[in-house]
Amino acid sequence: MDLVFVVDSSTSLRPQQFDMVKQFLTEVVQGMVVSPDHIRLGLVRFSSQVDVIAYLNQSTSTERALTFIRNMAYKQGGTNTDRALRVTRLSVLTREGGERAGVADVVVVVTDGRSWFPRRTAREAQLLRDRHVEIIVLGIGENLLMSELRSMTSGVVRVIKDFESLQGLVGEMRANVCTGF
Repeated sequence: MDLVFVVDSSTSLRPQQFDMVKQFLTEVVQGMVVSPDHIRLGLVRFSSQVDVIAYLNQSTSTERALTFIRNMAYKQGGTNTDRALRVTRLSVLTREGGERAGVADVVVVVTDGRSWFPRRTAREAQLLRDRHVEIIVLGIGENLLMSELRSMTSGVVRVIKDFESLQGLVGEMRANVCTGF
């Protein structure tokens, strides 16, 4: 599987909450075999800007993937979800970015808020789904636009009430990342 975590770092998150997301991702990835022949992991952080933290071909081991997650800095700004999905499609899920032919592509979007441009977000998600990319959306908190979250996902949207609830999802995320929640 080629797995990409797309992580919200917007101003609506406090630095402590961003750290909780990183801890959640760390615990999920610790239970996976990340290697060139098994799971490849990419990491994209977004706020007003979008940054590729790791391409699929850079996470050559579970420990290296964990290092990318742990070193990902909080970078506040707006919620530019559409650009994050676009960068994921055009830069990470590419042959140059390490995507493999014949391997399932899964994108997990972790967000706590509404994007700047919900229609553009829906369009970018559709472009990914048109390429047979499975999109799982994990919404956190009460500032969510459910129709937007649903427009992104390939299946069911998973919503939790607060960041403290993330720890209860580690096993569920690990077990269901290929098929959605």
